[in-house]
Amino acid sequence: MGYQNYTVISPLKVSQIAQVIAEKAGAYKRTIRSQDMDLDDCIIAATALMQHAILATGNIRHYPMTHVKKTFLVDETQVLGG
Repeated sequence: MGYQNYTVISPLKVSQIAQVIAEKAGAYKRTIRSQDMDLDDCIIAATALMQHAILATGNIRHYPMTHVKKTFLVDETQVLGG
């Protein structure tokens, strides 16, 4: 699957949700009960894992998965270069 870069968020890769990502997100939703995980957070984490990407977040508690690489952002300018 290809990806598109948008001018506003050009440094970010846009990925389509493949079946393997959807299945992994569903597994997170079912198995991580210590957090009230939102499905969108599960999809984001699964995408980062499957794309071998670092998940950049302002709220690390949303992503308790230990095998997903994460980095904490103070604010969005760290990503957008603002």
